Amino acid sequence: MWNKIKSQVLKSVAKILFSFSICLFTTSLAYAAIAVENRTGVISITTPDGNVVTVEASDPLPSISSGATIEVISGTADISATGSDTINVIVNDSTVTVDSGDSVSVTIGTGGTAVLDVKTGNVSVLKADGTTQEVTAGGTVAMQAQTPVSTEEGINIPALNPANDSQTLAKGY
Repeated sequence: MWNKIKSQVLKSVAKILFSFSICLFTTSLAYAAIAVENRTGVISITTPDGNVVTVEASDPLPSISSGATIEVISGTADISATGSDTINVIVNDSTVTVDSGDSVSVTIGTGGTAVLDVKTGNVSVLKADGTTQEVTAGGTVAMQAQTPVSTEEGINIPALNPANDSQTLAKGY
């Protein structure tokens, strides 16, 4: 009798552990369909609920869920979506929609220029002026930022205070 009860308890525990492992595996698969590879700089990830994480090239990537937004701040990154996932990629002042089966490479150059290379699929680029451009595999789009940002010392910019004509930023701002 005792062996029969022990056997039933062990079977129940095994079923619970199996169900738990399936849940964990399924949850991790939900995030595995967004890939960011070949990173050489900094990226910013905004989750669908608005949390923002900045990731250096040497840092491990967090899980990226469908509907998130990725901005390549510096360097390069290859971004792709599989399954039924969609990711928005900010390229300077434009938003690129990367759907399942699409992959792009983004390079941020000096002087505010960004280059978008579509590796596979067909992506939609929503530009700052409200126009949309479709770019197919093999297509490349160069995008100049509307307001290039510089981190060099001594850059004069319009003043935030109307009493001054301009102000000088310190390095890193």
